[in-house]
Amino acid sequence: MVVRWVLGIVLTLACGSAQAFSGSAPQAARSRISTGIEGFQENRTLARQYLSRKRFAQAIPFLEKARSLNDSDFDNGYDLSVAYAQTRQWDKARAEIQRLLKLRKAPELHSLLAEIASANHERKEAAAEYQIAAQLDPSELRIADFGQSLLLFDGDAAVTIFSYGVRKFPESGRLRTGLGIAYYFYGDFDKAAETLCQAVDLNPGDPRPIEFLGKLENQSYEIANQVNQRLSAFLKIHPDNARANYYLGRNLLHPPGREPSQENKDQGERLLRTAIRLDPRLANAYFELGQLSEKKGNESEASDLYEHAIRLDPSQSRYHYRLSFVYRRTGQVAKARREVDTFKRLHAAEETMDTREREQIDRETLR
Repeated sequence: MVVRWVLGIVLTLACGSAQAFSGSAPQAARSRISTGIEGFQENRTLARQYLSRKRFAQAIPFLEKARSLNDSDFDNGYDLSVAYAQTRQWDKARAEIQRLLKLRKAPELHSLLAEIASANHERKEAAAEYQIAAQLDPSELRIADFGQSLLLFDGDAAVTIFSYGVRKFPESGRLRTGLGIAYYFYGDFDKAAETLCQAVDLNPGDPRPIEFLGKLENQSYEIANQVNQRLSAFLKIHPDNARANYYLGRNLLHPPGREPSQENKDQGERLLRTAIRLDPRLANAYFELGQLSEKKGNESEASDLYEHAIRLDPSQSRYHYRLSFVYRRTGQVAKARREVDTFKRLHAAEETMDTREREQIDRETLR
């Protein structure tokens, strides 16, 4: 992900089609599969051809045959474990990994067990396996995986692990981003902003910290200014990033504790229009433009923009709330009442939804 931040670490589950990498494996090749070391190598070669094309289901018979000919080959066993996992054969995958662990205490095996646990929503089990992997191999990636897994249920521990990673790898944008996100999800927004800005400074073109910097709203004016500087620097490198255009445009229109200058209003509007040109699915950008039109007194345009935002994402209560005011001011009383009723229903649902659960939906990976 770019690296991946989702609820847990979810495997790409691909069973492959009934056809092989270029149709069925040649009959001549199949007929040569026999016994002994030569048969093992032929099976490995055919399996790798399928695996290179992510044809996991087709690779499994050759991997299993190779294992029957040489069950001490670690690479073949690992490939078979991955193929089982990718085809959702969880019990077989776990059994093969446990067999391999008797041959070698390899960190990649524990990471694979963690991914399987994550795919089955076994969060604490996943974190425990990532911890073992990180202890065996305290690399940047292993520490990031461990910290990320802790975010789902133990924010303090996630901060501790990412802080350790940042001290060990001070130039790692990945780990500094993870630390910033850990602060973000557990409420220390000032530290989140500071740490994410540091991550951007390490690599101004990296989209990972930008996504979370864009989510930091209602901060102090000084922090907001720091965030906007990083968003501006990122856009100089990636001017076609729709979400970065949206985030900066929104921020310029809503400076903390003050009204935006006319210059910022104009720039904010340009950025928002650029955002929807780049990605017409950005409902929030239409909503922000709707608010801007409403403030200008252009009720017709505001109504169109709010309605468009609702078509893209009807689940946002605030869209219906603002549209109800426009309808009421333009004499569309029945429509206004419907929007108010929808707002109340959606808002009640939002109040009962666990806040952390909502936040987890937006998680990105650090890979």
